[in-house]
Amino acid sequence: VVALHRAAYLARKYPADKILLTTYSRALAARLSIQADILMGTDSVDRKRLVIENLHSVATRLLVDNGTKFQLFSRPEVTALLKKSIKEAKDADVPLAFLESEWDAVIDPWGIKDWDSYRKLPRRGRATPLGARRRRQIWEIYERVLIESSKMDHRSFSQLCRDVAEIMSARDTSEYDHVIVDESQDFGPTELSLLR
Repeated sequence: VVALHRAAYLARKYPADKILLTTYSRALAARLSIQADILMGTDSVDRKRLVIENLHSVATRLLVDNGTKFQLFSRPEVTALLKKSIKEAKDADVPLAFLESEWDAVIDPWGIKDWDSYRKLPRRGRATPLGARRRRQIWEIYERVLIESSKMDHRSFSQLCRDVAEIMSARDTSEYDHVIVDESQDFGPTELSLLR
């Protein structure tokens, strides 16, 4: 409610500015949009300058607008590539569940693309400590997954946000004059980087 009223206030105060109200969930973005229509009036000029959309949809739209074609990297595809990589790796006695968890908590959200980055990244909060040798074995599995996903031109939501953040950083202008974020605690490092 506070975010919605802040967006309406900014729209009235800065009539030339474009405003984004974003959130993690599509359902919440849809509800906020309906509430904004009631608060501001569906056809008002101010309402038309207020974009209410979940962040992954914003990132998808911005990447497509930039001329980039891609497909989202689905959980079954990640799992299939991990299974394939486990079979191809030497001395890989790593449980699939661990690899999926490490992918979700470390590799994907932090944008780890090479061994040196993975080796140096602190894994605070992870229940399973990894020594350098074990970490190296695990990295060989992820390296195969990253190579294969790159060949297929697939992106996870984290990769999507990272790519859009890089595009936005290279521009002299911003897409929005004001950004209001709801549910920011649910965003990972790449989403927060894009928002910044």
